[in-house]
Amino acid sequence: RITFGSFEDAAKHLGADSAHAREANPDRHLAVARAISYDGVISEAHISIFYNKKDTLTSHRRNIVLEEIIQSMGVVGDSYSYPKSLFFQNYNPSKEFTPLDSNVLALLYDESIPFNYPTSSFESDFGDLLLHVGVEGRIGKLLKSSSRDRLVADEIEACFTRGELLKHPKEVVVFLNGSVERADSATLGMAVASLNKISPDMKIRLAGRGDLGADYGISFNLIQTADQADATKISIENKMGADCMFPKLIRSNVLLSFNSSNKARNLRQRSIIEALFFSLVQLPPTRLGGQKLFKVTDESIIFNDYYADLIKLVYSNEFMDGLKLSEFRKLSSRIRPCQFTSLITKYHYIFSYNIPIDIPPEEEPLHQALNCILTICQTRYLVNSSTSRRGYLNVRLTPEEYADLREHLQNQQRNEKVNLLDLERHPNSPVWTIIRQGLDFFKIAHKFVFRIVSIEINVQHAISVVKEFEHEIKKIPVCLAGDAAMAVHFWPGRGMNSGMKAAMALARNIARLFVRHDSTEMIVVRKPLTYEDFLEYEEFMICLRNREQHNRSLRITNYPIDRSVETAYDFFHLPGSYQFYINTLKSKLERARTLLQNRPDWPRQHSPITDKELDNASNRVSANAVAQLSLANPWPTREMAGDEILVENYFPLDGKTFLPLPSSVTWLIPDSVQQTVADNTTNEKVSYTSVICIVRSTDVIHPVWCIETGGDSFPLTAGCGREQYLPHEGPQNVFDLSLDTKYLCFGKFTARHDCNEKEWFRAGFNVTPSRGITCALGFSFSTSNDFPERDPVMITIEGSNEGDPRQGSSWTLIYDGLSGIEEDPEAFFTAESMQTHEVENDVKQRESSRLAWAQSSCTRWIYLIFFSWATPILSLSNRRTITSNDFSDLAIIDKSSSSLNRVESFISTWPGTWHVILRTFFNDYIPTLLLLFPYIAVRLAQPWLIRELVLYIQGQSTLPVYAAYLYTATLCAAAILY
Repeated sequence: RITFGSFEDAAKHLGADSAHAREANPDRHLAVARAISYDGVISEAHISIFYNKKDTLTSHRRNIVLEEIIQSMGVVGDSYSYPKSLFFQNYNPSKEFTPLDSNVLALLYDESIPFNYPTSSFESDFGDLLLHVGVEGRIGKLLKSSSRDRLVADEIEACFTRGELLKHPKEVVVFLNGSVERADSATLGMAVASLNKISPDMKIRLAGRGDLGADYGISFNLIQTADQADATKISIENKMGADCMFPKLIRSNVLLSFNSSNKARNLRQRSIIEALFFSLVQLPPTRLGGQKLFKVTDESIIFNDYYADLIKLVYSNEFMDGLKLSEFRKLSSRIRPCQFTSLITKYHYIFSYNIPIDIPPEEEPLHQALNCILTICQTRYLVNSSTSRRGYLNVRLTPEEYADLREHLQNQQRNEKVNLLDLERHPNSPVWTIIRQGLDFFKIAHKFVFRIVSIEINVQHAISVVKEFEHEIKKIPVCLAGDAAMAVHFWPGRGMNSGMKAAMALARNIARLFVRHDSTEMIVVRKPLTYEDFLEYEEFMICLRNREQHNRSLRITNYPIDRSVETAYDFFHLPGSYQFYINTLKSKLERARTLLQNRPDWPRQHSPITDKELDNASNRVSANAVAQLSLANPWPTREMAGDEILVENYFPLDGKTFLPLPSSVTWLIPDSVQQTVADNTTNEKVSYTSVICIVRSTDVIHPVWCIETGGDSFPLTAGCGREQYLPHEGPQNVFDLSLDTKYLCFGKFTARHDCNEKEWFRAGFNVTPSRGITCALGFSFSTSNDFPERDPVMITIEGSNEGDPRQGSSWTLIYDGLSGIEEDPEAFFTAESMQTHEVENDVKQRESSRLAWAQSSCTRWIYLIFFSWATPILSLSNRRTITSNDFSDLAIIDKSSSSLNRVESFISTWPGTWHVILRTFFNDYIPTLLLLFPYIAVRLAQPWLIRELVLYIQGQSTLPVYAAYLYTATLCAAAILY
């Protein structure tokens, strides 16, 4: 049944409070379809179509009618992947009923697809064709075949956005707007052609007339302005679609602005190509470092093989839309665990010096403020010093200079003191002149240098900082920190800072796992740690590595000193070159001084640097050194700036959750220390507030519906229909401790907003906490941000130790009552609406199950045979009457409790022991009964076979020879089976 109307009638027909009416775009048509089904058969469907007067195209109206009819026939899902499809979620004026849509409908109504076909059966039957089934194996195979180790984890991880992998649809349309020149269209055309050759799973094209108004693709907006200081500016805004089963990167809006300078003209082509690439792959442009993304020939654009492989991997079908970063890290750690990515290798020599206090004025060192200015204006020399007297001069060398200096020092003994005044051992050769010029630049007398050390730094990092190592019958997680996790180049420094941050984060990660934040605040021993317990530490180290290595170290080291050194040697001796180079150097020094002294946090405001001091620094060095220093890149201080990666943001430490001081102490320290500690111990109660969540946000939650206390449950799937939940409002939102998210599911009915609130009853979820066995003491509920009638008023909480959570008989009721939010249903989405209730769950801490301990290892078989695991309780029963507190805890897999629950579910319905046992355990005995028949057959066959063989041996049987052999073989088989 189809109802037509105008767009103005939508709110009246659907209701003013309907989400469809509120969120509808007034410039487009609106349609709502609702199908009514029973037992897998759609009995009737109601479609409401509201046309917009502005859109009069017959094709658009035909498409919306066709789409709603097909969706009411069972094809309910929309998609972001195929823009041409009739079911493309966003607006596309050229979409139509494609062969793909026809094939989907034909498959749904194929005779081989039965009614009520479960999702699990569909995935099992067509698993080899479904991309989202077996993702781990597909990606693993793809990564193992990749020849580029760096792409395995490092670069691909950087492509994730907010913990998810987002990609454009299969077809990407590129729009070009603004101040467009003819060369811009040609540039984009060549770039698109090159990218299409790289990835067969992606088709890019320039927009045509039929694409006007389409709400997908990449939109370039080029602006020419004379008011802009920078030659070029780029801004990329990404729009994500999350209304369908799989999230998708729908649209990228690129804003490119150029000023009128020649530099902007030269960078125009490069900026357009890079913007296109970084719109397709969500990789920060800073990851390029000093590498070139592409090169341009007369006829085409050739992308760097490294980044070509990256985009090919990311857009392959194996990498599904919405792939979680945590899942990818887990996978990559198993494929190539603890591999190291080498980013760059640099060659340095460090010269140690120590300037005494009592020296002539002309040998006094420079002030620290001047040292800082001389350092950041170039990247050839670096001075690290304490009060300008004791420190190190670091010199960056080319590979040839490094080899030359090593040859000079190869006969030098380890820790041998150096005397630069000894020209016989350290002559004024080119490489030694480089060293002396660096000392002169910072006004360090040669006689104060006493040690030289060579350093070849390989800036590298571990792909994964957590790995599980096999040890006998268990796995032990090993975590890396400090230099073992990543090598930070000493030039920009902060290696000590990074190491301490990593150590603090790892310590707090471990403390979270072992400290119980309940009323006891005790340190408890839990299940063995696994890789999953350190996912937050892994995430912290990736962010720290990106900040310290990519945004600081590589900003300097990616630009080698070789080119400036070679250029200086080629041109410093030419007439007029000295004046040019020294003016350039002085200009760099003045800019560095202005930059530092104008900073409000500059700690040396009381020591302003004069022009004369800068001139003296330039005049102290030779013409070759002046040329090298003027050509060397300055420190990229603005690019190296950024927000600090703080441990508190990942592992907050609340002083209120510190362990309270004990009232009684059992000392395990020497007597000499006891009194000191005891004097500092108080019996005053320390007030603190602590809440620990049994379920972590990373635990896997299984949504279910049709739940009754003690009854079986059925799984929910992502979608917008019956037995489904919204993909972006899934069960993971329940335990993310955020009031900005919610969990919305549809049990027996679809997403209609005008139904009775009872129709949403009996929906929920089950979860296996990664913390292991826990005791539930309470729960907290917060209302949602809309539709207060949906908020749960009555809830039940049940617990189970069984492997299959869908069996209702395995669950034990913990709580059945009010959720606590019915008192103020209108005050939703506020912190005040969070209601906390306590659960009566009086549990005494017991010893671990002795039986489970005996069964956990094959080396403890003797405890099972002689019932030694029960000896302690038997011995105790001989001395006194035992109580319930004397028993050890139940095993994790507690079959006794589950069997008792099954018996209790039938004991009131079927009186009598025989009836209860028959109803409860009959299904379990069926395999035994089936095995009884072959057992009896084998038992009867053996004497008969023996009789026939005896008769044959005595010559009383007329059986042929082969029959006797056959009887013998059958007798042996029967004996083995018996």
